Amino acid sequence: MTGFLTDLRFALRVLAARPLHTLAVVLTLALAIGANAAIFSVVEAVLLRPLPYPDAERIVAIWAVHDDGRHELAEWADVEQWRAQSRTFETIGAMRGQSVNLTGNGAPERIVGQFLAAEAFKVLGARTMLGRLFTDDESTPGRGREVVVISHAEWTSRFGADPGIVGKAVTLDGRPHTIVGVLAPEFDSPFGGADVWLPITSIPSPEIFERGHPNVWAVARLAPGRTLREAQAELDAISARLAAEFPVTNKGVQAAAVSLRDQVAGDVRP
Repeated sequence: MTGFLTDLRFALRVLAARPLHTLAVVLTLALAIGANAAIFSVVEAVLLRPLPYPDAERIVAIWAVHDDGRHELAEWADVEQWRAQSRTFETIGAMRGQSVNLTGNGAPERIVGQFLAAEAFKVLGARTMLGRLFTDDESTPGRGREVVVISHAEWTSRFGADPGIVGKAVTLDGRPHTIVGVLAPEFDSPFGGADVWLPITSIPSPEIFERGHPNVWAVARLAPGRTLREAQAELDAISARLAAEFPVTNKGVQAAAVSLRDQVAGDVRP
């Protein structure tokens, strides 16, 4: 211990004698430690921490890929066909992020919305802490209802964590919607956070339901025991049938399945 204290006193005298050198060393160490901490935070959040969805390894995103290599969002009509013709997926859902105007209940506010089919909630294993999610019937074109599920953050910040919020009305894009549920605090979209979650039928751009408008994210859950390779082979066959049936919109278009982990991590992994 005596030798250590002697060395420490000597080191402090040397550092005190050269303050600029000491400052450069301290700043270099601080930057290096800070950079390493920041990099580890990104790696831990994106690559190491499990995705916050049940059986996340079975969840995939599906893109439309053109002959020229372009990746696009999917068409609603194609998502419907993938779901109807697929046997390798447990279910497939569509979702689209779009901001909405919230009025009433305080000052008007532009907030982030997610419009989706109820199947997307099933794919992601969403659950509520109050109320319920909306149903298949409430998010089916031609039968949709103006209901909304709000995020936990929106519930606490905008509505003061009101325990009686379920059943109350809120005005979104000038139309009254009934709040049917509040999401659990840990749930969020893999494609960016949202304040409110609405049936896809409430979207203000109904042309997305027509062919030739690729506007939705597609998420799917592999059936138990099925692999991504099997799902891709099945999507290739379905894409070929759709190209023959709808040559104007689907010729040269394939469906590409990507694991949700790879979709979220993307180019960060290298």
